[in-house]
Amino acid sequence: MTNHWIPYREKFKQGIAKYNFIGHAPTSPKLTLTVGQKVTLLARSTDGQWYYGETVYRFGIETVTRNPNNPPVDRRGIFPCSYIHDLRKSDSKEMSIVDEITCVLREWHMLWKTLYLRNRTEFNSLSKKMEELIDLRGKIVSQKLPLDELKSVKSSASTTMDVGNKTLGLDLVVRDEHSNLLKPKDVSTPNMYKMHEEANERIRVSLKANSRPISSVSDTYHSMCHSIGVTVKRWKDCGIVEPPHLQCLFALYDGTANKVFSEALVVRKAAPVTSPSSPTSTKKMSRDQQYCLQRRL
Repeated sequence: MTNHWIPYREKFKQGIAKYNFIGHAPTSPKLTLTVGQKVTLLARSTDGQWYYGETVYRFGIETVTRNPNNPPVDRRGIFPCSYIHDLRKSDSKEMSIVDEITCVLREWHMLWKTLYLRNRTEFNSLSKKMEELIDLRGKIVSQKLPLDELKSVKSSASTTMDVGNKTLGLDLVVRDEHSNLLKPKDVSTPNMYKMHEEANERIRVSLKANSRPISSVSDTYHSMCHSIGVTVKRWKDCGIVEPPHLQCLFALYDGTANKVFSEALVVRKAAPVTSPSSPTSTKKMSRDQQYCLQRRL
């Protein structure tokens, strides 16, 4: 094994473990990895077979942090290059929202069982949000979405996480226009306050839209729908056309605007009922015809 290493100049060069890798002994320089674990790549051996990097755990959730002055215990070591999928810059931008969704799901899962014992309504609501986040995360990880659809999926995921955190009383995070997390050191205090207020307003509007009862929508629909019943009793021959071809049009008319504002309902005269002891035509129809016009305002 070579002792010559080439350090990376990038501030954050990340990778994901594709296979499990187990160190041989507690004192071994090899770092134990599990599938899906993210690492920060610090250097690479000159023969191109080994990486030197670190993984850090914070609050029980895996995150990637680079702190050369104070590395965590047993979180830094070497591992084979063939076991690591190297994340490019384009991948890192997409994986940032994926990592955030993973962290949020793990945090919500700890509260999920508690909500089941306390309030079943909040339990069901949180379950739906978790299922939605899992579905959105799968779409992002697939890397098969066009840019416009990917942006929409990231926006939906960030809104779902923010609304869920607000409902559970967790901390509110501030994002940019691309749904990426903002660091306080990169934004001035006035801009951070403004973005915080905008995030609060966006969450408030989303909560108000989601809390709208279904019955109110149904009541509004029924209150704006009216029905008019029309019963045709008799026909009078006008002498202009033959009775079998006589028809009448019904429509709703606005007297103020002097125009018809509904589709016309056509009623045709039925053929006359004849018999040896009756005249060739009748003035009364054999059966009353019921018609209904509906107009949705």
